[in-house]
Amino acid sequence: MIPWTTPSLNCKIPKDLIFDYLIITFLQSNIKIEKTVDFSQVKDGCFTVNFTQEETGKFKKNSCVEAQINFMCDDVVRMGTEIVTLKVCRNLHDEVIGDIPSQTIDITENGHYVVDGFRFVNVDVPQCGGEHYEGSYEVTPSSSEQILETKNKTMIDNLIVNPIPYSVVDNEKGLTVTIGE
Repeated sequence: MIPWTTPSLNCKIPKDLIFDYLIITFLQSNIKIEKTVDFSQVKDGCFTVNFTQEETGKFKKNSCVEAQINFMCDDVVRMGTEIVTLKVCRNLHDEVIGDIPSQTIDITENGHYVVDGFRFVNVDVPQCGGEHYEGSYEVTPSSSEQILETKNKTMIDNLIVNPIPYSVVDNEKGLTVTIGE
């Protein structure tokens, strides 16, 4: 995905899924864009979602956007796909740039969508790399080693390293400073 362009994302789902509508959500930090697609808009297991230049311009460059599809029946999520990541590339012309023909990419992007036992794959778009990191994004230093299992995984937010806890207490001989827990 390139900021300030108007990509069309072609999505493929199993042809025999039954749902009222689906919601495809794109999330990067606090930027969230949702597109709703009615069942009638899906033809032969395929549908397209379009972005405006203003929408793609909101995403941070050189990072990833998470994408997930949720299938709705009676306004309740009945099934969902795995979360996949899309790479947001740089655009040397970083502003609205007028009418551009839509580019078509495949939302599955080297990943797998798993929907209620169905597995399908399309490989065409550069992936952000690695599986998604599911651990904590916040850590406080301690006297023992801590390992965050981030190797070869995609992170969607900043890692927060909290300050080392300390306290100061007045006593009859002066101050007592405690560093750490």
